[in-house]
Amino acid sequence: MKNRVKLNKIPRDSQISWKREFSLLLCSFLARGFVNDVPKIIGRGFSNCVFVFNKREVIFYRSKIEEEKFAEFVGKRCIRDEKYAMKISERLESLTDLVKTFISKNRALSKENIRAFVNYLNEYLPYHLAVYWAGDYIAHNSTNKKILQRLERAWKYNELTYPIVDLWIKKQKKLKDETRDSLNSYISSEKRRSRGTKAIFALPKSVLFLNYKESESLIKELKQIEDNLKEKDSGVSIGSRIIKEIIKRLPHESAQYSVRDITLLTCSIFTESHIVSFKKIFGVNFYINFWYKRKDGQIVFYRSGSEYDAFAKKVGVRCLKDANFTKEVTNILVRMTDFINLFLKENNTLNKLLPRRHEFFNTYRDFFAYHQVVYWAGEYLTKARIENKKQKESASGTVEILGRAYKYNEKVVPDVEGYFIKLGIGNFVYSEIDKNMLKNKKRITERRSILLLGKEMRVLSSFEADKIGKAIREDYEEYLKTIKEVKGLGVSKGIVTGKVRLVLDLSKLQNCQEGDVLVTTMTRPQFNNSIRNVKAIVTDEGSMLCHASMLAREFNIPCVVGTKNATKLLKDGDSVEVDADEGVVKLLKRG
Repeated sequence: MKNRVKLNKIPRDSQISWKREFSLLLCSFLARGFVNDVPKIIGRGFSNCVFVFNKREVIFYRSKIEEEKFAEFVGKRCIRDEKYAMKISERLESLTDLVKTFISKNRALSKENIRAFVNYLNEYLPYHLAVYWAGDYIAHNSTNKKILQRLERAWKYNELTYPIVDLWIKKQKKLKDETRDSLNSYISSEKRRSRGTKAIFALPKSVLFLNYKESESLIKELKQIEDNLKEKDSGVSIGSRIIKEIIKRLPHESAQYSVRDITLLTCSIFTESHIVSFKKIFGVNFYINFWYKRKDGQIVFYRSGSEYDAFAKKVGVRCLKDANFTKEVTNILVRMTDFINLFLKENNTLNKLLPRRHEFFNTYRDFFAYHQVVYWAGEYLTKARIENKKQKESASGTVEILGRAYKYNEKVVPDVEGYFIKLGIGNFVYSEIDKNMLKNKKRITERRSILLLGKEMRVLSSFEADKIGKAIREDYEEYLKTIKEVKGLGVSKGIVTGKVRLVLDLSKLQNCQEGDVLVTTMTRPQFNNSIRNVKAIVTDEGSMLCHASMLAREFNIPCVVGTKNATKLLKDGDSVEVDADEGVVKLLKRG
């Protein structure tokens, strides 16, 4: 083993990139492609990579830093040279056609067709990677939609090619123990050299196929690197730096948060929406989100108020100026709502979801972006001071259109939550959803949180997340000591006094009595039957279009929404005055 594998060649930032059920032969093409074909054709590649075969699953390890540098290399080249982006997109589509045509015309490998098969796959991977990572880089670092759309079209055209090739290989049982290097031996009936392969270790000058005994130290080393990275992320020095930046990005006076009874799976999809969909569809960047899962199971979603204010202004102004934009986003949101509702009905088991999971997760990811545009555009136009009478009438009409679309889709998230819970997949992130996920009992019960900081989504352990949550709470509590009232938007007029009934999760709704002042983060459809007789409604979140606003106007209940921190300042039993005419809630006496 010492003569074959030099463990010091493995990058210290090697991480699991993906898990697939790929054949040994396909993985051998990928291994040599990463270290040889990609740098030869694209101009930049990878120093090494590792494939570990674990029962039916293949685990692929690569350097995170090398991956980021590769994405930057091809992304910047596409931005500088639009013709290059078109070239790699067209070549990928052409190779996709060649590979699919080959498979449809050839039932098996032979002396006559093996050279064409090898050549197609050798050239395919470099363009496959270049298109994917250039698109990813441009989505986060450029507003050139033309290039991005061309790359995305090419990627969508080719994304099923490898699964098709792998299925074709697996149908030929004689190829079970073959690799790219042994295909010629296979055709000439020579002895196979890769039987019992447990791992592939690829370097520029050699690709090693390791058996169980040989791969032990390699797998052990990869596990140690993975543990070191986890320890580094949760260490005191790194943790302190991250916490300091989070507090800086979420200052108490402008931070916004909401409490939701949603799953980790939804949090991961919505985080991906902030990374990809908002940028790709609306040209908006978000730097920070924190989806913190508390010990009671509730998710606290922290976000930057300044980022969301800028987002609300951008989409609000655009909706006011461009009626076609308003019509487009509301129509798309309605269509996505219909698609999701139908999908949940037709794919009501895990076995039905799995083959279509990417389609559903991507749609749900984009749905959230449109959902937020409709909500925050309405929020901005409701609060904006518009003096021009004609513009004021236009804003009112736009808010009405946005409100109808928002109301049409407001049950989608609760319905999807019920769907995830029913299938038993709520405690996974979307990238973990596959055929073998339910075997991981730890993931099913583990309390994890998600942090978006910069362009990276981190899945945090409860230990890491609790440190961040504690720091945010302590900073926030110091701020709350200085205030005696909260301000928001009065959406249903009236002035009343009463005692606070604090409802932070649905289980507390039963405590809500006639004459109480309901204080919550935000009402949802589940609140409807419980709050008809409350004296007033006060929420942390919301605008003229939110659920609490519509409910309050329907039942003629004084209501102040968007206070940001009413649930933090006010406690059960406190006496308060709710002035919904001015949008002010005053603390009169502690309970």
